[in-house]
Amino acid sequence: MKIRMEKGKAAGIVCAAVIMLTAAFFCAHFYRNAPREIPDPDVSRYAGESAELTGLAEIPVGDGDGTGQGGSEDNESTDSEVSQESAQRPQDVPEKENTNSDAEKTPVSSADTSAADGKRRSVPADIHSAAQADGAKAEGEFFTASIKDGETVTDKNYSFTVTQLDDTLVLRGISVMLGGREIKQFSGSCLLEEGKNVIRITCSYTEKSGAVRRVYRDYTVYLKTGEISIKTDLSDTETDREELTFDAAAYCGTQKLPLRAEVNGREITGNGSYTVKLSEGENSIRLYAEKNGISAEKVFTVTYSPVRTAEISTDLYDRTVTSDSFGFYAVLNGGGVSGKLNVQLNGKTLRGENGSFECTLKEGENTVRLTAKYSGGTLSESYTVIYAPPVTEEQLPFPETVNITDGMTVKGSLFPLSLCAVDGWGNRIYSDGITVTCAGSQVNKSWEDHGGTGYNIPLSPGENGVLIRLEDSFGRQRDFYYVINCVYAGEGEEIGRISITLGADRIGLPAICSDEYFPVYEGENGFDVLCRFLSDNGFETVSDGSDSQRYISRIQREGAFSGGSITAEALEYLSSRGIPPNGVSYPDSLGEFDYTQGSGWIYVQNGKVPSYGISEAHFSDGDTVSLEFSLDYGNDIRSE
Repeated sequence: MKIRMEKGKAAGIVCAAVIMLTAAFFCAHFYRNAPREIPDPDVSRYAGESAELTGLAEIPVGDGDGTGQGGSEDNESTDSEVSQESAQRPQDVPEKENTNSDAEKTPVSSADTSAADGKRRSVPADIHSAAQADGAKAEGEFFTASIKDGETVTDKNYSFTVTQLDDTLVLRGISVMLGGREIKQFSGSCLLEEGKNVIRITCSYTEKSGAVRRVYRDYTVYLKTGEISIKTDLSDTETDREELTFDAAAYCGTQKLPLRAEVNGREITGNGSYTVKLSEGENSIRLYAEKNGISAEKVFTVTYSPVRTAEISTDLYDRTVTSDSFGFYAVLNGGGVSGKLNVQLNGKTLRGENGSFECTLKEGENTVRLTAKYSGGTLSESYTVIYAPPVTEEQLPFPETVNITDGMTVKGSLFPLSLCAVDGWGNRIYSDGITVTCAGSQVNKSWEDHGGTGYNIPLSPGENGVLIRLEDSFGRQRDFYYVINCVYAGEGEEIGRISITLGADRIGLPAICSDEYFPVYEGENGFDVLCRFLSDNGFETVSDGSDSQRYISRIQREGAFSGGSITAEALEYLSSRGIPPNGVSYPDSLGEFDYTQGSGWIYVQNGKVPSYGISEAHFSDGDTVSLEFSLDYGNDIRSE
């Protein structure tokens, strides 16, 4: 019986022990997971209470400059707060020996934290390193913001975002302070003050262990609203057009601002460019822009005066007459227009009656000017009337020289017309007094020099009517009509033969080679013919210039020019012109800059040196052509 009682007593003690251990376990679990209060944002007060709360430590996440070191004036208090927190932690808590060799090499300050399980942990105070440049998570970082630390902005309303970087922590809350004042119910933006603004972002977290942490970071942003400028091409002006277009834009620094534009108090729309209809008289145009309580405006006055319809009616026109007695009609008319028409002949006022005027012209050009001033402005017109007294047919203009004859036959699709025209007194008539047409189509001038004017006339197989009209300075005209019979020739077919020579008389090498009946083919120009002639005689050619301005710069053949030297006559010419020989020559080639600095090959057509290039020349059957070496830019050839 005694043994049974002792066994029952032992069992009771064991049960009681189990119940007490179970109760202790649940109490510890409840204590570890019980919610904690977030400490007051006042860091100095919180630092002193941190050991008593649950090891909750507010730790700076850098100063926003990317270093995490805190070197600005605004962060001095933060450094002191962290140091005070370390000084006030319980001294009776034994620190766990650090067995990490790297940690021993680089000791860090720490803030004490406590968990519900009674264990104490050391968290390095500088664990919150700055965010990486690309925003990626870096070891030990808690959060980053879209704020660019130290930036200067012009908009008072400043928005930013906060990005969490450690997904192992539970975010409990975010608070934002601007200039030491907490922003209540922060929604992503704040209002900056002019100048320097310090923004502190504080985040509270719960770790998996239940410990609560608070971390913060300071950022500095400068607000510089600056002045608002309005740029426009408007000015105070007068116009006779009802519709007005102008450009305008508003800026604050480099930032473009919305612009309000009004005409006579009515808002108008536009995106930098505005078009409005004006009212007759004065129109007020107001441009206005505003930002952060700063505004700017410009006001312009545009006066619209519509043009009253008016015109001058007259039967005058530019013309040539053969009588010095001349009459014409001219009046100013238009609905509701009042004004006076002034008529002048060669600068002298004419008097008329009911719009009719009579006058006596001088021989040659006479200028009649009509001017009207009225309420809407000024009108002015001018006419030229040439008085050319009657003359005999011999006194009319005519071609002094011309290479066309009536009824001539040409083989090929082109005829190179050249002529020199004069008036009845022998004065030269240039291209402005010459009109050439073929089959009713006008032909443009190809060249003109002191010897005449040239036209390349396109021909069609059969008869081609060519009209040459000459007009002298008095407006007297005379027509010359020719018929050219064109014989068709296919590309590359022979269209005629010419006499052609290559010579260098001035260095003692006349008639190097020649051909009295050298063929010319359809489609060739002068350059093509000369190159083919030289090639047939064993020479190679070097050319320069563009397609329409090509010329032969050098001719080459072994030993062809070995006996050349400047003749006595040529030396005398060069001396008179002050041109010294340069001593340059080659036995196998001859070209520009040999013997003198002005040397080169010049072509002569029918005894004349043309002013246009060889590539623009065309040879006709029976022409005489020579390619000659000049020592003075062709002047020594023209002087012959």
